[in-house]
Amino acid sequence: PDHKPDHAPAPDRAAQATDARPAARNGGTVPRDIDRRILALLGPSPVAQDQLSRDLGLPAARVAPRLVELELSGRICRHAGGLLSLSEAAPTSPH
Repeated sequence: PDHKPDHAPAPDRAAQATDARPAARNGGTVPRDIDRRILALLGPSPVAQDQLSRDLGLPAARVAPRLVELELSGRICRHAGGLLSLSEAAPTSPH
């Protein structure tokens, strides 16, 4: 019988691994764009995380990992009750 090996990678697996097509793989929005939009929506007054997801028009599952990254980098602060705000040390505009 003429069998092809099952271990051959799918044609787009390499692109997926290297994130060569991030917009196609991430629901049309790259993480950097999400970060920029999050920072634009936040200010010194805390906003509810679920409201932020609604304002972004993205599911919470897409927003939450970006919030963790922004929090770990010190750009946003998490407050009691699921509220978020810009960190006092966060730059207000990219230069």
